[in-house]
Amino acid sequence: MASGHKLERLTKWASRPEWNEAMENLLDSHVFLVTGRYDLDLDQLADIIGETAVMNLWACAFEDLLSRDFDGRNVVDDYLKRRGWKESASNRAYIKALSDARMSLYEVSGLKRGHGFYVRDLLRGGEPVWVSDGLRANDLAEGDRLAARLVEVNGQADLGLASLWFSLVASEEVIETFEELKNLSRKEMASMMTGLVEALEAEGGMADAVDGISLEEFKQAIAGNAGDASDEPMGIEAI
Repeated sequence: MASGHKLERLTKWASRPEWNEAMENLLDSHVFLVTGRYDLDLDQLADIIGETAVMNLWACAFEDLLSRDFDGRNVVDDYLKRRGWKESASNRAYIKALSDARMSLYEVSGLKRGHGFYVRDLLRGGEPVWVSDGLRANDLAEGDRLAARLVEVNGQADLGLASLWFSLVASEEVIETFEELKNLSRKEMASMMTGLVEALEAEGGMADAVDGISLEEFKQAIAGNAGDASDEPMGIEAI
C-alpha cells in the first residue's frame, strides 16, 4: 500500500512481546467467524482466498490495534513517546491521525489517473473528500465502493493500509444494516450478537478455540455483556 512505508517502524514496534499478544488476539477476533466455523488457520485461509487478501485482513486488524487502548495503554502513544524521535514530523502526524481514524464505507468519484480521487462517506454523510494518491487512483474506477480509514493531516487526506472492496449489492446491504442497527440500544445489540454467535456454535462448525482465543472470549468480545449494557440508542459511531 502507498502508506505502508510510513508505518514500517511502528509495525516492528507492535511486534514486541508487550503488544504482540494483543495483535494476535485482535486478528483472531477479526477472522474467527470464518476460521472458527470451518476450523482453519490463517495459512489454510490464505490457500483459499490468497495471500494478498489475508494481508489485507491483517492490515484491518493492525489498524484496529492502533485505535484501541489496552489497560489504559495505546501502542501508538507508547511508540511515539519512546521512538517518535526517529520519525519525521509528517510521519508522526500521520501515525497519530491513523490511530484516531475510524473505518467507514466510501464511494469513489472524480477520479484522475495518476493524481487522486474523491471519496464520499456513505455511512456518515458529508461532502466528498479529495485523496491525493495517484498510485491507488490507478487501481480504482468511478463508483467503486470500499471500506477504509480516511486519514486527514494538515488538510491533506489519505487512506489507511486496509481497503476492502464491496460490490454495489453488498454495500447497499451494509448501509441498510447500519440504518437499522443505529437505533438499537446497546442491550439489544448485545443480545442480538449473542444469539448470532450461539446460532453459529449450534451448527457444530465453530472450534472451541482458535490460536489462543476461546469461544467464550470471542462471545464476550463480539457480544459484550447484555446485563451491563445501556438502553440508549447506539448510533452510527458506536456501531
